[in-house]
Amino acid sequence: MKTWTSKILLTIFYLALSFLLTTFINAPLFDHPSKIVDIVTSNEINYHPQTSTILIIGSSVAAGWGDNHHGGYLIRALSQYATQFHQSYHILNWSIPGLTTKELAPHFKAMLQKSHPDIVILSWGGLDDAVAGTTASHFLTRVKSEVNQALQAKAYVLLITPPVTQATYKNSFKGLPRRYFQAQMHAFSTPDTINVSAIDLFSQMLSYINKHHIPESTLAADGWHPNVKGHTLAGNLLFTDLSQRFHHGPIKFHSP
Repeated sequence: MKTWTSKILLTIFYLALSFLLTTFINAPLFDHPSKIVDIVTSNEINYHPQTSTILIIGSSVAAGWGDNHHGGYLIRALSQYATQFHQSYHILNWSIPGLTTKELAPHFKAMLQKSHPDIVILSWGGLDDAVAGTTASHFLTRVKSEVNQALQAKAYVLLITPPVTQATYKNSFKGLPRRYFQAQMHAFSTPDTINVSAIDLFSQMLSYINKHHIPESTLAADGWHPNVKGHTLAGNLLFTDLSQRFHHGPIKFHSP
């Protein structure tokens, strides 16, 4: 009897440990926003008159975690768009694993001044903010501030929700990341929004995998990040979005 009891307790222990590893150790919480300072104080950036500079802001998913050789869903989509429609981009992916909207706030203006972007992509994964306890209203307030600062810098803004991950698929953290995504789309999806495009990649990818009965686990590198297959799917969906939205042409800021 004691042997069976010990085995049951040991099984419960390993299941609990597996859950904690998936939920927390997969989360890239070990990086610090001090990396922003390194970015801002690094060497000067070389600009080319015929090339659009794209600044990407987000955390580990936007940085391409899980797709090390191709840079993730954003780089995949932008590279495909540039190749097929003869656009020239200089991409600065300044996404930082573990970064939250609160940690970015004091530094974002300096990042804009450093990069002089023509296009700013904001693609927050939401999980780091959820761990930090950011409310949906505070998240939206900070994203609105980021958008306004980018517009003041005369950059076109692409607000893109992230790919589906196991954590967001399962509505972890009481669904808080999904509330972040919904709040952004509600705030910026109006037709009269000038120089801002809101693309709900998360909902599109969720609909696609449900329609085609694709297990979310097959698209996951771990609990928080897509694998190569997941990034590829998200990149293809985003490429289609960009193609339809910008009619195969340039993405650029228009003076109001």
